[in-house]
Amino acid sequence: MAVPVSIYKERRLVLLRWKRATTGNPNAAKPEVDDRGFRSPELAPIVGVLAGKQITVRLERVAIDASAKLVLKSSDVTAMKVVSPADGVVPNGATADIQLEGVTGGDPKEAVLEVHHDSDTGPLLSRLVVRVFTERRVRITPHLVTIAQTGGAVAAVATTANVNAIMDHVRAIWAPAGVAFTVGASVNENLTFATAGVVSDNPFPGEINTLLATNHVANTINVYFVGGIGTGNTLGYGFSRPSSVTFGTGNPGIILADQAGGQAHDTPWAGNDLAHEIGHFLQLWHPNNLQPPNEREDTWCRRMLMHNFNTEVIQGNWKDDVGYGALGGSARRGALVTHKDIPHITTDGEVRTARAAVLSGPY
Repeated sequence: MAVPVSIYKERRLVLLRWKRATTGNPNAAKPEVDDRGFRSPELAPIVGVLAGKQITVRLERVAIDASAKLVLKSSDVTAMKVVSPADGVVPNGATADIQLEGVTGGDPKEAVLEVHHDSDTGPLLSRLVVRVFTERRVRITPHLVTIAQTGGAVAAVATTANVNAIMDHVRAIWAPAGVAFTVGASVNENLTFATAGVVSDNPFPGEINTLLATNHVANTINVYFVGGIGTGNTLGYGFSRPSSVTFGTGNPGIILADQAGGQAHDTPWAGNDLAHEIGHFLQLWHPNNLQPPNEREDTWCRRMLMHNFNTEVIQGNWKDDVGYGALGGSARRGALVTHKDIPHITTDGEVRTARAAVLSGPY
C-alpha cells in the first residue's frame, strides 16, 4: 500500500527503535545505546560490548505491527552473534529483549545487527551497529583519607566511601567502551587541614596540591576519597596529567567527596561522579567544553556521563527523562560515553578519545 508523504530533502521512517534494556542504575549487561540521530557514517544506533561478554538490548516496535515477523541477522558472526532468540525470530509484542555476544574484539571490530521482515533475506527494516572491543585496563589506587583540624579542636573526620560498591558502578558505566579497571589495595591517609574532613579549594588550588602529593602511586589513577571539598557544592575533581599542569595541582589525580552542600552521596551518585572524573582523566570534557552558566541543557547531553552536573532540578518535562531516575528533587544525569561523533558536539566521539588516552598513558 502506498502512503503519500511530503518530503523536503530527506525523511527517515523509523519502524523500530533500539534502546537500553533497563532503567535506573547503569548495568554492564544492559548498556546504553547511542541512538542520537541517524547521521553518516553509521546511519544507525551504536552499542559497545567487550569481547567474550554478553549484553542485552531492547528492540521496540514503533510503527510496525506487533505480530509482524522480524528476523535478526549478524553481518559478521566472527565479531558478534545473536544468543537470544536462538532462532533469530523476534517474539511478538511491543518490545523484545535481544541478547548478543561479542565474539572477537578490536579497536573496535564492528558487526551490524540487521532486522529483516519475514526472513533473513527479506526487506531490511532496522540496523544496530555493534562495536566489539578488546579490553583496555586502567589501574586505580584508592586513598581513604582522614582529615584532622589544625589545632585539634574538632575530631578528625574519615571518609565513609565504600570503594568496592562505588567501583561496581564505575565498571558498569565504562564496560560498553571496552575499558576495565584493576583496583589496588586501599591506602589509609591521615592529614591535617584547616577544617576537619574537608579539603579546601579556595583560593584554588587551596589544599588540593598537598592532598594530591600524598603517597602518589605512579602509573595509576590515584583517587582520594574525602569527607568534603570546600564549602560549596563541589562533588569531585579530576586532573589528568595535562590538566594538572594547566591548573597547577602538582600531581594528577581524582578527589571524590562523601557529600556536597550538606547532601550525602549515595552509592550510585558517587559511582557516576567517579566515572565522570575518570572521564576527565581520560581526556574527556563537558559537552562542547561549555561551563556554567552556559552548559548545554538538551536531553542528548544530559544523558551523557560528561554533562556538567550530576543532578539537576526536576523541570517536570521531557528534559527529565534520561532513564536514570532521580535523587530527591534532582534528576540524575545519564551514563552514556558516546560512540557517535555528532558534528555540533565538538567533544563527541568519547569512546575513541578515552581508549586512546588509556593506551597512551602514563597516569
